[in-house]
Amino acid sequence: MYLSWAQYPVTETKSLALQIDVANPSAARSQAAYAVQFRDLRYDYPVRKARVSLGAVVFLSPDLKVVEEHFGLKSDSKNHE
Repeated sequence: MYLSWAQYPVTETKSLALQIDVANPSAARSQAAYAVQFRDLRYDYPVRKARVSLGAVVFLSPDLKVVEEHFGLKSDSKNHE
């Protein structure tokens, strides 16, 4: 839905390191295993040193359920628990 209006959509997926608790291995399911960043290149400014672009990032668990999401230029975040 976020990229439905984007003219030049780009996504980038990063794998994150999981901290697995040996005493409670099922807790890893609620941790973020992947970060997926969405952005529209119309709002990306490569001449700036810091990346300040209109976009979103979604953190996914190992079973690809949304753990957390952030939208916009600042962190308008939502936790999913």
